Amino acid sequence: MLFTSFEYILILLPVIIINYKNIMKKAFYFSHDSNARNDEKILMLRAEHGWEGYGVFWVLVEMMFETEGTSIQHKNLKGIAVACNIELNKLEAIVSTAIAEELFKSDGEEFWSESLRKRKNNMEYIKLKQSEAGKKAMANRYKKNNFNKSVVSDLEGTCNNKINKNKINNNVLNNTLEDSEDINPDIYKHIIEYLNLKTGKKFKINSRKNRSFVKARLNEGYSLEDFKKVIDIKSAQWLNDPKMEQYLCPETLFSPKFEKYLNQKLIDNGKFNNRTKTVSDFKESARDFIEVYGEGSLAGSTDGR
Repeated sequence: MLFTSFEYILILLPVIIINYKNIMKKAFYFSHDSNARNDEKILMLRAEHGWEGYGVFWVLVEMMFETEGTSIQHKNLKGIAVACNIELNKLEAIVSTAIAEELFKSDGEEFWSESLRKRKNNMEYIKLKQSEAGKKAMANRYKKNNFNKSVVSDLEGTCNNKINKNKINNNVLNNTLEDSEDINPDIYKHIIEYLNLKTGKKFKINSRKNRSFVKARLNEGYSLEDFKKVIDIKSAQWLNDPKMEQYLCPETLFSPKFEKYLNQKLIDNGKFNNRTKTVSDFKESARDFIEVYGEGSLAGSTDGR
């Protein structure tokens, strides 16, 4: 049975509304240009698939936003077609046009929106800053309250009691301030778990050493997606290389060479070119590792545990 474009929009409308309600419940919001319908790439999509293609495009964007990786796997299109009550070949054609017009990017296994990822990263960064600001404000209030209580206790107690209580208050205060200056632990969890997933290793999330390298790069302004990109790039390059695989650890990946790794490019669908690793390749990675660990460190374990 054939439907007009208007009838397809009516069919898709409940799905769009349900997705919108789910986003509202989770307090997920992302910016959307009010004149997006007139964008040159969108116009090409509309010219090929009409308003139906435009509606499906935004349904896919919403679905991407709800996933942890901000992407959709090509193999899941069949299920999405059923959920959206649209023919699979029509959905695949819309996705292909969106990729061809660079509205979406694809590596052959999944596709995503670069613009959406940037906006989502900005949201996560703002949330992180708000969380840190809240912790600092709470620590300042705690410091003020403990100071006032300490003064009252000093006036009421003996000299020995004053000294003991001051020591206790100072210890509690120092621990609180130290915790307040730390970064949201969720960001460490996401990064270390992603590294373990890609490399098959078991680096500890709570390791001070692992966190110190992550924190150093976060303080330089790098985002969660930057860490994932470096992990993807170096895993593709080193994971199956017996000599280089040992360097897939936080000390090397998140070292001061992070920017260099981030700007490397992948070739042939996410893989490096198949040239044989040279001695200079191995030496360069070894130098990166020594800069972090110091001389004599190559003989030790590199699992960062």
